[in-house]
Amino acid sequence: MESERVHQGGGPPVSFTPGAVITAFEAIPDLLARDAALTARGRWLDVDCLLGPSTQPFHVAIRAGQIVDMTPAPALMRSWRFSYRATPAAFAAYWQQMPPAGWHDLLAINKRGHATLEGDLHPFMTHLSVLQGSFGAAATERFWRCAMNGFIEPIIGRYVHIEVNGEINRIYFEENGSGIPLVCLHTAGSDARQWRHLLVDDEFTRHFRVIAFDMPWHGKSNPPDSQYGTEYRLTTASYTAIIRAFCNALKLERPVVMGCSIGGRIVLNLAIEHAHEFRALIGLEAADRAGPANSDSSLSGFSA
Repeated sequence: MESERVHQGGGPPVSFTPGAVITAFEAIPDLLARDAALTARGRWLDVDCLLGPSTQPFHVAIRAGQIVDMTPAPALMRSWRFSYRATPAAFAAYWQQMPPAGWHDLLAINKRGHATLEGDLHPFMTHLSVLQGSFGAAATERFWRCAMNGFIEPIIGRYVHIEVNGEINRIYFEENGSGIPLVCLHTAGSDARQWRHLLVDDEFTRHFRVIAFDMPWHGKSNPPDSQYGTEYRLTTASYTAIIRAFCNALKLERPVVMGCSIGGRIVLNLAIEHAHEFRALIGLEAADRAGPANSDSSLSGFSA
């Protein structure tokens, strides 16, 4: 079934297929059986209830914290003490690996109007933590396995050729999103993969064009031809020149630059010498001072 992407009542856009939601729900009994801690917490729960996505709820029989029977509704001659049914989109939001506020809790989803809770609420409220665990942690892994199978991430990877100090550097970069350019600098010895989660974070990519590039000698960016076989040495001047040349090559108008560790340290230099070229400069795990081995003229050997 074709993937849906909806915006539910102020909630974030959610990518899902209704079939993936139902498949994940069907896997809950087996997942719950393998969770000894959750089963122990629910050992006093004995109830028949109606649970699941509103498009396909299930009659569920729970005994001593274990789901002993789960039958798709409608089923003749089946009664229930309480019912909790939510839209497939609500379950998809709830099963995000980091659910956003308002979609992280069964009662919050009900308050939003995307779930219906009815019947005898005493067993539901008494064992809410067990039901939250059954619906949540036990199903999240299965849901993401179904929902992400075959999913193509929107990240685009390309190479750009930039001139630095008279030499052409072939720089690999990845990007996603639209809006204010946000250039991300990785730590020493790492590469742009460090920013993978930010590159697919809807909260950022709705407002920012997130761009992360591999420094020369890192990741998929090879050294310039003339530097093969030489010792790698990164200076404040060369690092600054690479960042500015990269931004100019992509014609970024006053981008935000965010760097981590050694990347966080270089943004301080950008702020001192080239602040007018940037909208904002953000240092993560940065430092304005380092040990004697790290003079103002050289960043080699820097560690955070």
